[in-house]
Amino acid sequence: MHFQHFFIHFFILLFLFFIFTNSATVPTLLCLKCDKDFEKIKDEFIHLFDMKDVLGSSKLDFIKPAIKKIFTATFEVVIAKMEERRLDKIGISELAKEFRKTMKSIKDTKAKGTEFIKAIESNIQELKRKAEIIAQTFEQERSCPNLKGGFKCGVLEQKIIQCGTCKEQTLVCVGGSNEKKCDETVSNCLMCVCRAGVCHHRTTKQPCQPCTGYQKCLNEVLHCKDQDLRVAEGEDLKFDCNLKFLNLVDEKFEFVLEKREESGVSSTQTANKPNFLIAKAGKEVSGRYSCTAKAKDVMFPISRVDFTVKVVSPPEPEFLGSSVPSPAEKFKFKDIRLAKIMVITGTVTCLAITASIMTCICLLIRESHKEEEARAQKKQTVLEEVKISIDSEKSKPGTREKATQTDV
Repeated sequence: MHFQHFFIHFFILLFLFFIFTNSATVPTLLCLKCDKDFEKIKDEFIHLFDMKDVLGSSKLDFIKPAIKKIFTATFEVVIAKMEERRLDKIGISELAKEFRKTMKSIKDTKAKGTEFIKAIESNIQELKRKAEIIAQTFEQERSCPNLKGGFKCGVLEQKIIQCGTCKEQTLVCVGGSNEKKCDETVSNCLMCVCRAGVCHHRTTKQPCQPCTGYQKCLNEVLHCKDQDLRVAEGEDLKFDCNLKFLNLVDEKFEFVLEKREESGVSSTQTANKPNFLIAKAGKEVSGRYSCTAKAKDVMFPISRVDFTVKVVSPPEPEFLGSSVPSPAEKFKFKDIRLAKIMVITGTVTCLAITASIMTCICLLIRESHKEEEARAQKKQTVLEEVKISIDSEKSKPGTREKATQTDV
């Protein structure tokens, strides 16, 4: 019964393993063979079938080597049939990482026997789903990124891995117009590189004859973007030569900034980063520039950004004088403006105070006039009352007689 139990589970596991490796829907799982730690990964999968858990006994440990050979042979046969499968190093590394996570999940399960097999099947199905995402990400984003995301320019030689042989191959990605056949011309004549009129083969370094129209097509294919830069005289001028797809390539670049004149190139700068700075640009900086990204190992051009630079005069100052004031004049101008503001503020304040004082004086004078008028009116009233009183006394009879006698 122990042998029967063992072989039933063994062949179930072997069947799952075969399904796992021969999945037509997830070819990237087969690229595990190309990972640097493939032997460890393979052993991790084989050792999941722990005969102690299945048989409940350690007497059949001698069968383990045979199991390992069967698993290895099955894996190798399946892999050999899948030479057309491809992936880059980033994808293979991500696949190996997800595989190890799956193996740990299976190892941590406490199920045994049939339940253990079911746990393996469930985890492998999840791994297939993740592997499919890894494959799609490579094909949709990292495979020839210069031909995706709105770009169709540049020349990339992308290193990919053939999963059947694990050999590194070159995937040539050429932009440009299909109508002018420049993509075909550059692809077919890519190995002949010309510098200063001297052409040589990129790998053999032997003299070569470039294809007709190759250089013209290469200039068209490399061009990815135009940019206008406008700065005031004396300001810093910044160039940004980066393109989004360059960040998706596992390659070291060197960036070359050149000023283009009718007679040729007048100045050149190189850097390991896509940013250049010309401090305190003068009007002589105006003109046309090109920034070319090159593969650092072979110095072959990858992409190009063209710039049109215009340096303009700074804005006129608010006071009469030199159009470009010196720092001392700028400070003097600020002091004059501050003094004017202080004078105006003081004048307004004095006028306000004077107006207040005059208002108070007018009010006092007005009140004084009112008091004098009141006193005069009161005095007049008193005089009139006295006069009336005297007239009344004179008009009495006794008074008149007495007055007559006195007269006699």
